[in-house]
Amino acid sequence: MRSITDDQTAAISLDFMTAIAIFVVAFLYVVYSLSGAITPYTGESKSIYPVASRMSEMLVSDPGAPENWENDWKTGDYANVGRIGLAVDNESHNVLDKSKVDALMHSSTKGLTWWEFGAKTNTTEQYDNATRALGLKPYDFYMQIRPINTTFNNYANQNVTSAGDICKIERIVTIKDGTYAEYRLILWMW
Repeated sequence: MRSITDDQTAAISLDFMTAIAIFVVAFLYVVYSLSGAITPYTGESKSIYPVASRMSEMLVSDPGAPENWENDWKTGDYANVGRIGLAVDNESHNVLDKSKVDALMHSSTKGLTWWEFGAKTNTTEQYDNATRALGLKPYDFYMQIRPINTTFNNYANQNVTSAGDICKIERIVTIKDGTYAEYRLILWMW
């Protein structure tokens, strides 16, 4: 057995140093890569998405308040509407009442029936009261209900802002009007 004497120094092999260097570089690369994947997005969309998701869920699963709020909306008594909901009843999720959709949203029949609601498509009073009844202040929004499985010109370009963070949520819904028809509810918030 050899022992180190005063005139000998401990030496590290070149292979060991290379292995340590490769390990450190690989470790730093993994840490750098994961930090980008783990760090959540910190823009405005971080706060918009939960609100948009909650609102879209409320629209398709809540009939609104008071009962038959659509009658007040049609007559212009917007302040009497406490909460807007488009569902037929509390148990029928994703099944919308056509009379509620017609009362709230502007209908268009350019080749096919679809509905829209937003700041540029409705009066300021309607829009402000809808924002209040949906619990969306201080956000702006635009929504469409349009047929599923059809080609459709995107009218949202004229109504959705192009600046800042925008959140878009889509839901498949059924509208009850004697028969049932499938549509797509699309909500943009910013």
